[in-house]
Amino acid sequence: MIARRLRLVWPLAATAALLLAPAACAAVPPGPPAEVPDGDPARGERLIATYGCGSCHTVPGVKGANGLVGPPLTKFGSRSYIAGNWSTAGRTCSTG
Repeated sequence: MIARRLRLVWPLAATAALLLAPAACAAVPPGPPAEVPDGDPARGERLIATYGCGSCHTVPGVKGANGLVGPPLTKFGSRSYIAGNWSTAGRTCSTG
């Protein structure tokens, strides 16, 4: 009795799974990056050049910031953990 029910239900369940699987794999495009109110990208680029961040890190959109020693600073704003210590003035960065 159970085997008979399984023979009837199995093809329906398999068909439903195959039809729904592509929908579960559909990629949702990421939204735009977060913006900092009153942010100044030009100032950030100057600070990266002044402190030499690009000698160790790759920084997207900053000319000459293509270092390979430190981790790339892509999607920096979305990170939940940063290994260095940043001062509130934004002037220093140390590794510990």
